[in-house]
Amino acid sequence: MSPTDQGALTGAGLGAATGAIIGDASGNSAEGALLGAAIGTVAGVAVGHKEEVQMERDAAIMAARESELRRREITMSDVVNMSRQGLKDDTILLAAQTRGCQIDMNPNNMIYLKEQGVSEPLIKQLIEYGN
Repeated sequence: MSPTDQGALTGAGLGAATGAIIGDASGNSAEGALLGAAIGTVAGVAVGHKEEVQMERDAAIMAARESELRRREITMSDVVNMSRQGLKDDTILLAAQTRGCQIDMNPNNMIYLKEQGVSEPLIKQLIEYGN
């Protein structure tokens, strides 16, 4: 059930109960309950919808942040390029640790890195980092 639906249901129930109590004091408990339910439903929908919009906005913000983090992560191509440019293993590993690393260190990727000139100690460190 969505927050809007929950708000409508809760508002209707609370409004009906409140309306019945107030209506009972004036001798019109049924009319009071109906009026209270209507007012409560409208108020509940408004509150629930606001919550639903907030949840959707929060989800969009989280997705955007996750996407940004993924774009910043070090890739296998980055490791190969940094290694070819003569960066030391510790520097490359530090980049992977601070920016994140999206390399699946499966056997094929390990062999590829080795074939591209990446040192075995760095490959081992990337495997350890991934665990």
